[in-house]
Amino acid sequence: MMLIGELLNASRKTIAEAIEAKDGPAVLKTAADQADAVVDFVDVNAGVFVGREAEYLKWLVEVVQSQAPLACSLDSARTPGPWTD
Repeated sequence: MMLIGELLNASRKTIAEAIEAKDGPAVLKTAADQADAVVDFVDVNAGVFVGREAEYLKWLVEVVQSQAPLACSLDSARTPGPWTD
């Protein structure tokens, strides 16, 4: 069984605020809490930011992978392919 931590989701007010402010420490704290809970992947979602989703997803992955020993799962309603945000 694989466990996916779902807390880095921009639909959560505190996470949306952290993403918009590019508050890396807040994002890392949430990722670390999930790592402590022994998840296999950290789900990252910036879907509430229409027009900036790709930019914010890239930033989230870079922040999480800079410190946390976790793989990221990109969560988007967008279909695969080139993004032009």
